[in-house]
Amino acid sequence: MVLGAGGAQTRIEVTTGATGDGYVEIRPRTAGQVTEGTRVITGVRTDASLAGQSGTGESAP
Repeated sequence: MVLGAGGAQTRIEVTTGATGDGYVEIRPRTAGQVTEGTRVITGVRTDASLAGQSGTGESAP
C-alpha cells in the first residue's frame, strides 16, 4: 500500500527485489505507482505489536 494525500491508502501490486539489512527493494507492477519519496505501508500495526514501542517504530529503551 502507498500513502497518498490526506492519508489515503492505495493498494498496489509490487515485485520484491534485492534485500539486506532489513530493507527490501520493491518495484511496482504498473510503472509510475511508486516514485522516489512515496510513503509505502509494509504491514499492519495491531495493539499487540505496539506493546513496548515508543510510537516511532523503534523499540522503547
